[in-house]
Amino acid sequence: MFFSKEVRPKIASESKLSFAEIAREVSRRWSELSPEEKQPYNELNEKDKIRYKEELANAPPQQESDSDSDEPKKKKKKRDPLLPKRPKTGFFFYLDETRNSIAEEFPDMKMSERSKLMGQRWSQLSNEEKKPFIEKNIIAKEEYKVAMEKYNQNKAKQAQQEGD
Repeated sequence: MFFSKEVRPKIASESKLSFAEIAREVSRRWSELSPEEKQPYNELNEKDKIRYKEELANAPPQQESDSDSDEPKKKKKKRDPLLPKRPKTGFFFYLDETRNSIAEEFPDMKMSERSKLMGQRWSQLSNEEKKPFIEKNIIAKEEYKVAMEKYNQNKAKQAQQEGD
């Protein structure tokens, strides 16, 4: 660290290197130093470690709520297990139907690559070929609406019973 602080400005002023290139040059120069040349920097490093440990020991204890920002952390809202799942899209119905055949056709292909392939094939389908999957989506949407109405009615009943 001390070597870098000393050498970095010199390297930066000598040439128009990027940050990463400067770091590589500092590293290269450090590795070329003999152990005797590295000794003063190692001693400074040891002294700094002692200073840091002392500061850490004398520091006031950190509070749990102490954070970088004053905003409270948002807790993830727990999902109601009774809440109906959203309906699948036509694309996901297509995936369900083609996933096994793609796996058989390309057994050595990674799952991510298979997913890309299925996405490409979906985009190449005509509207007529997509129609059965889109119809399944429409049916799933209707079922979802019914399930949500039922869920909301049950939730309202529960809220009313808790209020009584």
